[in-house]
Amino acid sequence: MTNYDNQQIERSRKLYLKKYWKISHKHCLMIKHNIDNKHLFNVIDSIHGSFKKSIKSHKLEYMDNTMWIELMNTRGKSDLEKMKNCIYKLHLTNVYNLSKTF
Repeated sequence: MTNYDNQQIERSRKLYLKKYWKISHKHCLMIKHNIDNKHLFNVIDSIHGSFKKSIKSHKLEYMDNTMWIELMNTRGKSDLEKMKNCIYKLHLTNVYNLSKTF
């Protein structure tokens, strides 16, 4: 494999990750904007489903993003304060990973 091939592979990988994190960030912001909604748990379910569909429609694979998993696990426990903390952590994770792809 030539140096040029390696550069192309790395470029493709970065574009893939950038697209994934942009979609994740977009959906995370939707949740964050609804953080005080009295139906937050339903909002999270709906947006998480939309996130997975969006990933699939962009022909990306759903990565086992630890923060999304933690958010959904916390959602199952119905603890509002922990849920809000998970939302903020998910947001920070998205911002961090999105900044790494530029």
